[in-house]
Amino acid sequence: MWCCGAAGDHQNYFGVDENLGPVAVSVRREKPEDGREKEGSPYNYRIVFRTSQLTTLRGAILEDAVPSTARHGTARGLPLKEVLEYVVPELNIQCLRVALNSPRVPEQLLKLDEQGVSIHPLPTLLYEPDREQR
Repeated sequence: MWCCGAAGDHQNYFGVDENLGPVAVSVRREKPEDGREKEGSPYNYRIVFRTSQLTTLRGAILEDAVPSTARHGTARGLPLKEVLEYVVPELNIQCLRVALNSPRVPEQLLKLDEQGVSIHPLPTLLYEPDREQR
């Protein structure tokens, strides 16, 4: 799973947004897998955005779709700040810090992802008054 550090070149960020609370963002720039040459930049950005409400948002955006002062399609790519500001405008980008390159980071991100995916049925209690007591 690319979003947690198991594959490819990517970056993880952690932070505490004043409106969203604790957040984690994973970003990866890659060439689309279909292998066809397209007009413009052949790159896209895959983004995973996690919040403390256990809402995990996953998406991708073509590099050409991001308005930027930098040149599109270069080996270096666009500034991630500009990509994130465009894709997640309600996030205060200034609160994000680059995650350490340690084995615990992918483990923690996987735990966050699993929390959002696992569904546990909650027991339901129905109260029905005893009809004989009426």
